[in-house]
Amino acid sequence: MLFPFSNRINQTAQQLKSRVRHGLIDARQFLLERELLALRFDGTLAGEGQHPLSLLIAERSGLMRDLSFFVGDSRNRVPPMPLELFKGSAVEYRWVQPRIASEAQHTDVVLEQRLLATDQGADSYSFWPFLDGHLPVLNTLEQQIRAVRSKAHRRRLRAVLKKKRSRFRVSNDESEFNQFYDSLYTRFVRQRFGYRAHIDPLEFLYAAFRKNGYLLVVEEDGRTVSAALCLDRPMGVLAYYRNGFADADALTPLELSRRTAALEVALFQTAQERGSQLIDFGYTPGILNHGLFVHKRRMGCSFVPTPSCPSLKLRIRPALRPLVFSRFPLLTGKPGAYVAQVGYHPDHAPAERQLAQEVKNFSVQGLKSVVLHTHALATHEGRQRFEALIRQRIGDVPLRVEALPL
Repeated sequence: MLFPFSNRINQTAQQLKSRVRHGLIDARQFLLERELLALRFDGTLAGEGQHPLSLLIAERSGLMRDLSFFVGDSRNRVPPMPLELFKGSAVEYRWVQPRIASEAQHTDVVLEQRLLATDQGADSYSFWPFLDGHLPVLNTLEQQIRAVRSKAHRRRLRAVLKKKRSRFRVSNDESEFNQFYDSLYTRFVRQRFGYRAHIDPLEFLYAAFRKNGYLLVVEEDGRTVSAALCLDRPMGVLAYYRNGFADADALTPLELSRRTAALEVALFQTAQERGSQLIDFGYTPGILNHGLFVHKRRMGCSFVPTPSCPSLKLRIRPALRPLVFSRFPLLTGKPGAYVAQVGYHPDHAPAERQLAQEVKNFSVQGLKSVVLHTHALATHEGRQRFEALIRQRIGDVPLRVEALPL
C-alpha cells in the first residue's frame, strides 16, 4: 500500500497520462469522424423560467443530447427541436465553416469541438464537458472516511459501519450480472436521468465484466439492494464503473443516500483488500452544481478529462454570462489550472442558504482561480455577500470579478 505522498505522485502521473491519452484520442476521432453535426437550438435557459436562449453546437452527433443542457423549452429541460446547419465529415465541415461562424455571431451560447472552433481567442473558454473523479486509496477505512470532505456524508458512512445492517460480497456470476443489468442498473439510470439517461448496451457492459470486471453486491436482510460493476485497471486503478439500486422509483433521497454510502463503504474495503492505489469514480459533467459533480467533490476526488471526451471551445454572449453561469457554474481550463466560471444575477439569485451550499462546490483540487460574472454594482448587498461566501471557501485562490453593464 502506498503512503499518502506516494499516492499524490501516482495521482499526478495518472493526470498527465490522461491528458496525453485524451489529446491523441481527440485528434484521432476528429480525423476519422464522418458524422459531425452543427445544430442551432432556440428555446429558454434550462431551469431558469422564461429567459430566451439560443445555442449552437458543432460536435459529433452522439454527443448532442448531452451538450444541449444549456437550453430547454418553456416547461421543462427537454431541449426544443434544433435547426440542422450541417451534417457530414470533418473534412466537409471546413467548407461550411465560414457560414457556421456567421451563424455563431448571432447566437447566445456556442459550443464547438476545439479542432473545429471558429474562434480560438480570449473570448472563448476551454471546456471539457465530462470529467473523471479520481480518489487515492488510503491505508485504513477510517482514514478514507476522514478524507471525505462532507461532514454529513462522513456521518452516513460511519452509520453504515455502526449499524451493521449491510453486508457486501464480490460476484463473478453471469446470471447475477444479468439481474444487475435488468433490475438495478437500467431502471435506476432511467429513473434518475430521464430524457438525458444513457443506457450502455448489455453486450458492452458484459464484455467489460468478462474481461477484468466483477460485481460488488450489497445486501440487507439477505436481499440485494445495490450493486456496482467494478473493473481492475492497470497501475492499481479500481474503476467504479456503473451502479444500480433496487426500488429506484420508490427510494426517497434519504434512502438513496444511505444505500449509496453502504455501496461506497464496500468499495473502500474492496479497494484496500485488492491493493488498489486509486479509485476512478467515473465521469461527471463539468458543471459545478450538477449532482454527480457535487457528490464526487464531496468524496474528495480530483478531476481529469474523461479520455473519450472532446475538448470544446465555449463562447457566451457577455451580457448573458451572469445569468448563464449562475445557472450553470462551469469548470474551465486545464487540469491543475482549472478556472471556476460562476455568476451572480440580482434578479435570479437564490436564497442565501442555497447560495452557501452552492459555493462549497467552487472549491476544487487544482483550482487556479474563480471568475465571478455579474451585473450587480460593487455596493450591491447580495453581490457583497456572495463574494464573501466565495472567499471563505476558496481561501488563497484568486477571485476575479467581471463586472458587466446592465
